[in-house]
Amino acid sequence: ADDIIAPHLRDVINASLTTATFPESWKHAELNALLKKPTADPTDLKNFRPISLLPFPAKVIEKIVNSQLTIALETHDSLDPTQFGFRANHSTE
Repeated sequence: ADDIIAPHLRDVINASLTTATFPESWKHAELNALLKKPTADPTDLKNFRPISLLPFPAKVIEKIVNSQLTIALETHDSLDPTQFGFRANHSTE
């Protein structure tokens, strides 16, 4: 089934990146409430945290764009040398 779906998904993602468009349906997340601890009281709303689930293609595009931006910023030395957060192979240790 992967080899049937993958080429079509690739084409849609490539078209989205090439045209700089993002399908409206991919912008909608499903919001779920997740109990913080299994032992927490499920009748108390404070014991829940929200999680949003995005469509799979949206997550793929997000990772591709993040990767491309990171490469471009690092190639052109556009990041402050003291910027360690959210950067691979950079730590404060």
